[in-house]
Amino acid sequence: NCSITQTLAYLDLSSNKLTNVPVAIFTMTKLVELRLSNNRISHLPAQMTKLWYLKKLKVAHNLIEFLPSGFSRKRLIEFDLYGNPWITADVPTQGAMLQDTSLDAIKSLFLQSLHAFRKWLDKTSVLSFDCLRDLLPQHLISTLQNCEQCICGSYVLDGRRVISLVEMSEFCEIVISVNNVGSTKVPISFVVCSKACERKLNHLRA
Repeated sequence: NCSITQTLAYLDLSSNKLTNVPVAIFTMTKLVELRLSNNRISHLPAQMTKLWYLKKLKVAHNLIEFLPSGFSRKRLIEFDLYGNPWITADVPTQGAMLQDTSLDAIKSLFLQSLHAFRKWLDKTSVLSFDCLRDLLPQHLISTLQNCEQCICGSYVLDGRRVISLVEMSEFCEIVISVNNVGSTKVPISFVVCSKACERKLNHLRA
């Protein structure tokens, strides 16, 4: 029901044996509180950080090892992270680094178009991408959904991935500890698009 997805503010899907976050959630643009605890979810999609009204998120007792980079900018009132198998230390840089001049003209043009199009989608709050299904091929829609943002704000398809421990109490008013010793540091996965952005990220992590 379209009216429900546009007005629903509270949703509890705890203890439903979910292995993924349901795609329908991304159409619920007015969602304020979401409960997904006690499931089998292994990752949180980057799209969750585009739920602009979301202020309380509970994902305790799932199978999540790290969060997408958008959560380092997401302002929440309450974030329950307890009981997940979090990576407990910084993970060295992974993946092949894009050389600053390595993109050929066609790929560079595609990436620039991708970035501009995703920026437009973000501004129009098109979270489900349903409006694009009659306009674009499915593989391109999937690419738009899954591309991540570098720390410079550019959307990237490839690049180097760094998983770093981040103090979530800097972004959330209430953080339920991630383990039984009271830590509120959470591993977050960052993707960088260039050597310059990698140096900037390393400086921020220092």
